[in-house]
Amino acid sequence: MNILSKSKTSKQDLIKLLRESGIKNAKIEWSYNFDPSIPYMILNLGNPSTVGGTHWVAVDNIKKRYFDPLGASPPTYIPKGYEYSNLQIQDFNFGHCGQYSVLFLVYSKGDELDRFYNLFEISNL
Repeated sequence: MNILSKSKTSKQDLIKLLRESGIKNAKIEWSYNFDPSIPYMILNLGNPSTVGGTHWVAVDNIKKRYFDPLGASPPTYIPKGYEYSNLQIQDFNFGHCGQYSVLFLVYSKGDELDRFYNLFEISNL
């Protein structure tokens, strides 16, 4: 099955997507292992006792950006001053947060966040 069509992604799926997207120096971790010295992170907001975790978010520590596909504000462990948007691009009933997080990092790395968010404008959906 194609990773992009999966409703839920594993850590291995996200590693493959990051590699194929050209995002190097990225790490996939549980949220409590957030490290601002790692250039790019995809964090699972769940915990290891939850099968597969619960929800993926992305952090670009180079450009100080946080992304949650559900539009939630950054948690307290994300340093103050990180840019974020409250735009919700993912429906609560769908599990594509990992794929959206990788896509965010691709656009953030290229300094093209306007193009990223334009993908999800009502007129483009």
